[in-house]
Amino acid sequence: MRRLILITLGLLGGALATPITLDAALQVPTSATRTAALKLQRAELTYQKALVQVQPSVSLSGNLNLTGHFDSKTDTTSGTLSGKASWDVAPWANAPLNLQSAERALQQARWDAQTALGQAKVQVMEQYFQVETAREQVDAARLQLQQAELALQTAEKRLLLGQATRDTLENARLNVLKAQNTLKSSQGTLQGALQSLSLLLGRDVQDGDTLTPDLSLPAFAGPEVLLRKADQHPNVQKAKLSLQDSEDAIAAQQLQSALPDLTVTGKFGQLSGGWNVSTDFALKSGSVGMSASYPVGSSGTGGLGYSVGVQLNVPLDPTRPYTLQNLMAQRDLQLLAVEDALNTVKQDITTQYHSYLQRVQQVEEGTLQVRHAGQGLEIQQKRLSLGLITPAELLDAEIRLQSARFNLVQARRNAYLQAFKLRLATGESL
Repeated sequence: MRRLILITLGLLGGALATPITLDAALQVPTSATRTAALKLQRAELTYQKALVQVQPSVSLSGNLNLTGHFDSKTDTTSGTLSGKASWDVAPWANAPLNLQSAERALQQARWDAQTALGQAKVQVMEQYFQVETAREQVDAARLQLQQAELALQTAEKRLLLGQATRDTLENARLNVLKAQNTLKSSQGTLQGALQSLSLLLGRDVQDGDTLTPDLSLPAFAGPEVLLRKADQHPNVQKAKLSLQDSEDAIAAQQLQSALPDLTVTGKFGQLSGGWNVSTDFALKSGSVGMSASYPVGSSGTGGLGYSVGVQLNVPLDPTRPYTLQNLMAQRDLQLLAVEDALNTVKQDITTQYHSYLQRVQQVEEGTLQVRHAGQGLEIQQKRLSLGLITPAELLDAEIRLQSARFNLVQARRNAYLQAFKLRLATGESL
């Protein structure tokens, strides 16, 4: 009977063993997936912050002062109510550019989370299969020990009958000792695999009875179809986003160089201590500002008026051309990075595809070996019923069948795991 992988859940009254299937194990978050989820959450918060910063920024303030004299009945009241607002209205302003950068960082975090999830599933599947394989090796070691003990019994009987030598008996005992050591080693390997799976899943995994999961091998299209998916792989898309960042940086630098550092200001109201409204627009930064103030307790002096001002700065920066050249060189490097990422993904798809074909071929060969070993066991069973062979020879046939079945199961697991790796190589979300 197959054995289960059990997760021991501590309860107040004891422990309840709940089996975990392969599908359930693949859904358990690992340290890598939790880290990627936290990074994605942080990127989402950064994006939300950038989205808010695109809107106008408004602030209000006010102050009130009351003064008087003890030796007179006069007092005065003064204060100011004021408000300010600013807004990055131009596409080249800081807030819109920061929003674009936050959008790309969020998309990169999503792709990183997708990649981390796929890699984690492959890692969990590998460790899960290692536990299953180690358990089957323990079963095989027990059968080999049984065979060695049966051979030892036969050698002892033949020695009593004078049909075997003392060396034959000693060799049989040595084989039993080797089989016992193999069993102990297999059991140690199983415990190590269980511990590794426990650490990976973040919970205590114990050994028990279970059914082998149904591993249906998927069918894939040809390599030409799979290679067309390379352009949508997360690594390629991330490289393209970085390229877009470089191109935007070049465009921003060129625009900054072309636009004059010009600021236009205007003011309307009681210009000498009274209420007034002022505004300004900075062309280079693409931002508009507005402020208003109202003095409490004072009507100001003079009537209504206005003022308009223009300020032009001409910076003399000899390093500006080199800054643009550096950005262009960075863009060229990013172009090569996109090409390298695409070639790497295509090479990985090709490698994983041919590896999958090899694994499938091994499954087909293993199926034929199991069929041949099963036929051999049937023949040996008939020969034993006719008294033509000994039970030890029948046990040899059973071991050959068990070994063939073990190899077939292992080949199917390798093919199933390779199918996951191929899907991950194409950028598919697992």
